[in-house]
Amino acid sequence: MISHRLSSLPRCIGMMLLSLVSLAWSAPLHAASIDPSVIENPHNVVLDRASNNRWQALFEQNPHWVARQIAYLETHQPDLLLSLLTSRLLYRGDPWQRRLSDTSNSLLWKRTNIEVRSAILRTLRSHRDPILGDYLCQYLVYEDDAGLVASALVDLWLIDPLSGPTWAIRLADPRGPLHLPGSSKASVRERCLSFLVQTSGIDSPESRQALEWALMHVTGTERNHAISLIPAGTQQDLLIPAVLRLFAEFKQGILDDEEQFGLVLATTRLTGVADHDLVVALMNLAVHANRAVAAAAATALATSLQWDVAVAVNDLALRAQLDPDPAVRNSLLAFLVRLYPSAVIGAAGPHSPWTDLANHHQRLQAWEDERGGH
Repeated sequence: MISHRLSSLPRCIGMMLLSLVSLAWSAPLHAASIDPSVIENPHNVVLDRASNNRWQALFEQNPHWVARQIAYLETHQPDLLLSLLTSRLLYRGDPWQRRLSDTSNSLLWKRTNIEVRSAILRTLRSHRDPILGDYLCQYLVYEDDAGLVASALVDLWLIDPLSGPTWAIRLADPRGPLHLPGSSKASVRERCLSFLVQTSGIDSPESRQALEWALMHVTGTERNHAISLIPAGTQQDLLIPAVLRLFAEFKQGILDDEEQFGLVLATTRLTGVADHDLVVALMNLAVHANRAVAAAAATALATSLQWDVAVAVNDLALRAQLDPDPAVRNSLLAFLVRLYPSAVIGAAGPHSPWTDLANHHQRLQAWEDERGGH
């Protein structure tokens, strides 16, 4: 189940950015312009009849073939295209006209706006004129749809790579004085965190700030998303406090399935030297948590972490002996055979392969000690 959950994590931002690499050298050769009057009064735009029909279709409550309408305007109104698309992108009013079959439905109009704005942002991606940057920033000030925010950030990043992270952090962390309304939605924060990690790197100040928010101030899917973005062995100064926070929630008995999944995600990314608090927490999880969490904690203690903390293994050995789940028993015995082989015999029984392996480890250790004495 865990591997399935990991494979289902969203990768749309990365795919979007990778697909744009080939466009990096196709910037327009001439400076474009945007007519402010078109943005202020989209009703007053004067176009030929066919173009006007396509333009008005973008303001219908239930439009058809949005991409086709935009493509027509792109072909037949090239000089006004950026003004028209920017005007519709920033439009926040009601639909202009409704068919007789249409009803006044705010939810339908919201879906229409998402569809139209998404198509516009895709089209603007190939028109990376600096003049668009300011209008994209205006748009990000009030947009709270996660997909549209991510798309606008990519457009902005293509125009000005330095502005993208600056605006993304205002949407990824709601604590700052310049945070934007969209930062109140977890889905927006998740997409912006992904954007920051993939454009600025996991070590950038903006990425670390957004990670700290997600790891220490929220729970559930948003926290798990942040953990999944951290490569194993990195950001330990952020990851260890997150593990300890999850352990505190475990002791309070408030971890649901989503939180336990996050604890497994975080534990499997731990490396380096573990301090006393972390070792005690992981030992407690190995003894008392469910299969996935206990196995992950025991594996981390046995393989990926270095530690020198005196701990009692009696409870752990007892669980290795009595737990009916073979996955749990094998994880705990693997931990014991690496670090406390003398405890394996009582836990596994005299005829277990684990006991044979533990005896072998002890003989090897005795041989190494004997050689070290000469």
